[in-house]
Amino acid sequence: MSTATTSPLNLSLERLRDDLPSVNGDWVQALRHSGSESFASLGLPSPKEESWRGTNVTALGNVEFQVADHKLPRLDHPLSSLQLGGPRLVFCGNRLVEQSGEIPQGLWVGSIPAAADKYGDALKGWITGQESEFGSFEALNRSFLSCGAVIVADAGATIDAVVDLVYVNQSNGSAAVQMPRTVIVAGERASIKVVETFVGGGNEETFTNAVSRVVVADDAHVEHARIQIEGKQAWHVSTVTSHQTRNSQYTAHHFNLGAKVARHNTRAILDGEGANTLLNGLYIASEKQHVDNDTVLDHAKPHGDSRELYKGILAGEARSVFTGRIIVRPDAQKTDAKQSNPNLLLSPKALAQTRPQLEIYADDVKCTHGATVGQMDDDAIFYLRSRGLSKGAARNMLIHAVAGEVLQAITIPQLREALEAEVESRLTAIEAAEG
Repeated sequence: MSTATTSPLNLSLERLRDDLPSVNGDWVQALRHSGSESFASLGLPSPKEESWRGTNVTALGNVEFQVADHKLPRLDHPLSSLQLGGPRLVFCGNRLVEQSGEIPQGLWVGSIPAAADKYGDALKGWITGQESEFGSFEALNRSFLSCGAVIVADAGATIDAVVDLVYVNQSNGSAAVQMPRTVIVAGERASIKVVETFVGGGNEETFTNAVSRVVVADDAHVEHARIQIEGKQAWHVSTVTSHQTRNSQYTAHHFNLGAKVARHNTRAILDGEGANTLLNGLYIASEKQHVDNDTVLDHAKPHGDSRELYKGILAGEARSVFTGRIIVRPDAQKTDAKQSNPNLLLSPKALAQTRPQLEIYADDVKCTHGATVGQMDDDAIFYLRSRGLSKGAARNMLIHAVAGEVLQAITIPQLREALEAEVESRLTAIEAAEG
């Protein structure tokens, strides 16, 4: 069930914890200690566990990691150097290495150590929650608590500038690890947009284990985009939890465009009447990449709306797993929830597994879910060719249409345009490889 405490991974983690920046507050040390003990007890999840049966991460236990390079890297990728017009924080090697951009009135942005000095116990409340629900990777991240950003929008503040966070896992010649944690808090009637981008890796093996917590108060709105474009030898695990209260709105965009193995855990709790959630995801995998999305939409109060659309495009020998669960609690009458997971296979060797699930404990609700796995629609290709398009042009149009619906939901123009270009580049490369 768990890895041995003397594994190369655990031995290297103990050494890496000594390199962490200091954070004021006894509660920080308590959280680190509890996370370390929980991970030592739980170990890495096994494929025998129900929620991990489609993804095997046990090989991580055999890797001896080093801390990522602390130096500010040269960020050449367009998605890591967006000009969004707001505050920008770059983290590397579990440290904040660059902060730039003007911080608008009504917004606070900074590192976890700086936030601990400013907010004290309030930060502890934002960071902590029902950690045991999120397993060993959340516990491991907690044991490294110090790296990451805190964003707080004051009550009534409408923040037009986009907060740009970049987490770089830059190898210095050996396997590198980072454990970032992001905290986003929107006070009552506040509005904020945040972009998290994970880059790095190259040809070296890397491990990113990220946690994001989003707190959305009454009548507040958060738009939160996460882009994962790490290298082909990267391991990436993320856990994103959101908690909403009355009449709030949370919009999440998750883009998985890199990594050897990627696992994304998402838990959205609609804990206020009239709360609204949109989970919007796109994953593109080729060669032997593996991507796993495990999502939970938890409706706890009446009149909540949720929409979940995750789309996958797989080529080569890529594998994907999608587990999407909608829970409607007994008090959550008048819930309206829809979930969809269409997957397009561009190769006969690609494989997509999808498991949509409904748990409904109320009797006056509207809930639907659907999932498809298939190759290119021959009838659609025939129709387009009958209109004068070549076979290649018809295929390209249909493939891009799959990604386009997810991309159009992004309201940040610079991000949407950069992602459109990245998706175009990746799909072109896949088409060339598939012939």
